[in-house]
Amino acid sequence: QQVGTAVAEIDVGEWISKEISSRKLNGIDTLVAIGRSNVEMRMLTIPPAPDDELPDLVRFQAQEHFSALGNDWTLDYLPISGKEYEQRQMLAAGISPQSIGQIHKSCETAQLQPRKILLRSCAAASLLKRQSQHAARGVQLMIDLLNVEADLTVLIDGEVVFMRTVRLPVNKRLTVLAIALASEIRRTIAAAHGFLDKQRVESVFLFG
Repeated sequence: QQVGTAVAEIDVGEWISKEISSRKLNGIDTLVAIGRSNVEMRMLTIPPAPDDELPDLVRFQAQEHFSALGNDWTLDYLPISGKEYEQRQMLAAGISPQSIGQIHKSCETAQLQPRKILLRSCAAASLLKRQSQHAARGVQLMIDLLNVEADLTVLIDGEVVFMRTVRLPVNKRLTVLAIALASEIRRTIAAAHGFLDKQRVESVFLFG
């Protein structure tokens, strides 16, 4: 379920609590994966600076480029290109305190302590990188099929460089879904072209 209004419609914490109880689990390590639609994201260009100055520089740039970012928002970033003392591209993601509060409330109801809150695409990319040696080399497109959405993430040597989430057709006929997904794959590859530095997507990994 999406963080925000969709979460308010169901008692997520209570549902998770029942599922954990039915499996006789307790004291489990808790990671919370959130979708692309739950955060505001921007690609930022950061001037040359040492790594320890990046958090302040990213937040300063984000204040100018994000539409709703406040001082109380949680902000994180993912280096996309460039090295220390070079101009760098950063993918910055911000999430509101209201959304963070909903996550913690659901975890508290389920008697869980979240250790990390992760972008769903980055979490899936980390899993793929650890499970497949092929994903650690070259350029790949990873597709994570969900109920009504699909995450499409472009990786270079196992690192995320581009991500987007698309809605899938309600019609569950295989041909309809396949045509729509193929179209979104072409759009994603075209949109990610600027991040690939003349490289091409070499393989596609499909999670289903």
